[in-house]
Amino acid sequence: MYLDNRTRTSELSCTLDMLRAITTTRVPDELFSTLVRAVIESSGACRACLLLVEDGALRIVAQGKTEDQRVDVRTNLQGPSCSGLPESIVTAVQLGHVQVVLADAAEAGSFSNDPYLRKQGVRSVACLPMIGQGDLLGLVYLEHDLQAGVFTEERVMLLNALVAQAAISLENVRYCEHLAKENDRLNAVQSELVFQRNLLRTLAETFPHRIYAKDTQTRFIFGNMAVAQGMGVASPDELLGKTDFGFYPAACATRYYREEQAIMQSGQPLMHHEEEVNYLLTNDVAWMLTTKVPLRDDEGKVIGIVGVNYNITERKRTEMELVSRNAELLELNARLSQAQAQLVQSEKLASIGQLAAGVAHEINNPIGFIFSNFTALDGYVEKLLAMLAAYKEAEHFIDSKATTDKLKVLSERVDLPFLKDDIPVLMAETKDGITRVRKIVQALTDFSRIGGKLEWQFADLHQGIDATLNIISSEIKYKADVIREYGQIPEVECLPSEINQVIMNLLVNAAHALGEERGRITIRTRAEHETVSIEISDTGCGIEKENLSRIFDPFYTTKPVGKGTGLGLSLSYGIVQKHDGTLEVESKVGKGTTFRLALPIKRRRLQLE
Repeated sequence: MYLDNRTRTSELSCTLDMLRAITTTRVPDELFSTLVRAVIESSGACRACLLLVEDGALRIVAQGKTEDQRVDVRTNLQGPSCSGLPESIVTAVQLGHVQVVLADAAEAGSFSNDPYLRKQGVRSVACLPMIGQGDLLGLVYLEHDLQAGVFTEERVMLLNALVAQAAISLENVRYCEHLAKENDRLNAVQSELVFQRNLLRTLAETFPHRIYAKDTQTRFIFGNMAVAQGMGVASPDELLGKTDFGFYPAACATRYYREEQAIMQSGQPLMHHEEEVNYLLTNDVAWMLTTKVPLRDDEGKVIGIVGVNYNITERKRTEMELVSRNAELLELNARLSQAQAQLVQSEKLASIGQLAAGVAHEINNPIGFIFSNFTALDGYVEKLLAMLAAYKEAEHFIDSKATTDKLKVLSERVDLPFLKDDIPVLMAETKDGITRVRKIVQALTDFSRIGGKLEWQFADLHQGIDATLNIISSEIKYKADVIREYGQIPEVECLPSEINQVIMNLLVNAAHALGEERGRITIRTRAEHETVSIEISDTGCGIEKENLSRIFDPFYTTKPVGKGTGLGLSLSYGIVQKHDGTLEVESKVGKGTTFRLALPIKRRRLQLE
């Protein structure tokens, strides 16, 4: 009896030492190792495992075995699963938060069919839940594979005490770890705040921009040296607690106050606002690019504004210089475009003139002697036909019947009556063809005025229109019927080739406006006071109203890409202005377009002379 009490006292002392060790341990792996060693030594188990809940699943964090009366414990296990344990027992404890104690696992029972128990031949089993504040933290599994009834009621009570203390210690360890991490985080945040504060102070003081902050009453709560200098004070401290009314005129301060109140009430920033301001210390005028944004607390409530003023005086000066130079470049570009257009026109007129000169030179002479020879031939044919008629009348005076029969056969063979009727027709048609060729050559000559220099002269506009129509006949005849409504007009002093160029451009544009369907082009002329007007109307698609003001601009065209250069109307407008005339346009979409050209009968420059 005395030995039993001494044994109990010794076991109690060992148990207290184990509880004290578990209670004082603050390192997780040491706690796991101490707990596993304690439950093995206090229960007589051959093997013990500590499982903890991590991310909703159980994981073995420590396990121990008894070998040669020595307990060997291992922690820091690399991903061990629960496959080496009786799954049915572990699941029952995990779900029910109840302990499972088997005196003899070999006997029939709820867990006797567990594959692990049957395979390993385990006899005694104990599995205890580790509960902390109502939640399952993990569980402790113990087994003895040789002896039944190892885990007595007394030992189970002791194990529960060890596990409960281990749960408290585990929560304390985790709480301490959390506190340590939080402390590290707070230290890092504090260091970051100190760094940011120093960085902001350095930036605010070294940047040449005005940087400031105001409260909800628009009182300064911060300002850098640039703000102080701009507002005429020696130090930013002299700004604190004051408003713009203490520095600026009332009208200016009122504008700033209303502007900043609107920003704070709406929560919408003022971004990149350009304004002209005065430096109060030097009274210099400067341009500022101002940005003001709401200042908010941690809860997002607006507690003021933050403003930045960036001096853009040099940029504005550069911009104004660029605007001025750009205007000069635009004017120069317009002059170059005009010069280029005139050059294109001159080259086109020169090409047409050269072509017409070549055609006239090559064709006029042959046509001349052909026409002359043909006139003579026409006379010869008439004489021959007269002679044949005389022979015909003399046939009955021939006495020889053989000769008469021979002439009759020959007459029938050559079909003399047909020849007598057809030869005059052929001669007339050929003469008409030669006349038309001469007219075409004359039209080319009239269009380009190859016979003289490019100089002002009085010209018949009707002749120029007809010559132009002959030149572009192939462009128009398949698309439109041309109606000439000519009035009585005098000759006009002009550069005929250039006026012909204008008429050609207007006629070609009219033909193009007709599209695929055949239409009508009407040309009207009339004299009005000291001017002569030419109207060219078409029944084409018309021009959109928004495009009418641009059709005379260089390089502007409504034709598809590759179908027009946009120079025709621009060149025409320039030529008309050169002649002190006007060129106007009226158009209705789907109805057609009318261009109205008005030219003075005499040059106004000469009238002034």
